[in-house]
Amino acid sequence: MAIVLVEIPHSGQSYAWAAATPDHFTAQIIVRNRSKHCIFEDTTVRELCEKAGYGSAGDLIADNGDDELRHLFAEFGEHEPIYKSFGMTRYKSLEGQNSAALCFSACVAFASLDLKGSLLFLDKESAEEALADSGLWNRYRGTTAHAALIGLVARMNTVL
Repeated sequence: MAIVLVEIPHSGQSYAWAAATPDHFTAQIIVRNRSKHCIFEDTTVRELCEKAGYGSAGDLIADNGDDELRHLFAEFGEHEPIYKSFGMTRYKSLEGQNSAALCFSACVAFASLDLKGSLLFLDKESAEEALADSGLWNRYRGTTAHAALIGLVARMNTVL
């Protein structure tokens, strides 16, 4: 399995790269995060309180502290797992959710942040099939994106 991303910048050459697994893909996106935007965070209200300098949610309430943290405590309690991912303004409950899948989705959304566009293929076969789809490449910087994917697929076929 390989996840393939073709990055189409506003100017310059397009670039294609592959990750072996969803975990590898998310790790690559997080490492490349120069903007320092929050891509994905899973935590608890207790952990957020500790980061803000409160020993616990009880200290937060006693000090009549941070309104957002008090709201989160009222909604989720101190120990319920919560998360926030790229593009979200509020934390949500992580109960019953797949943290790895949520992180992967957030990384997919984040991958296009500073780009004119991007193409994501969840396996090498889909990337190879896309090479023949001329309609897919009739876009801004489509020629350089197509060339980048051709080069990547050729390297992947040589390695495999």
